[in-house]
Amino acid sequence: MGAALSALVAVEAEHDRARERQREARALIRELGVLYHPYDPVDGQTQPVERVAARFTDVWTRLKGLAEAADLPERARERLAKAERLTVQWLATLAFFFATVTASSLSDLSVWIG
Repeated sequence: MGAALSALVAVEAEHDRARERQREARALIRELGVLYHPYDPVDGQTQPVERVAARFTDVWTRLKGLAEAADLPERARERLAKAERLTVQWLATLAFFFATVTASSLSDLSVWIG
């Protein structure tokens, strides 16, 4: 009986850890969604590319750690790596967006200045 009880406690503890990893992974995935916007949804300020890049790095590192801790299959880890590879293209898109907005703003300003 003691061994069965110990096994049950161990299984429940692992289940709780798995649920916590899942909650954290969901929060990190939501964070990726926030990073895909050029403006911070909380304060409306622009998200500088450097800050977004650092936040992406942090999120991907934490997600990979969760995948390792959860002992996810190789296929799941490959999908995570594939998504991470898109980061460089997204950062380039973000930089292009801000360059375009800045150029447009300067053009609009020159109309007013004459």
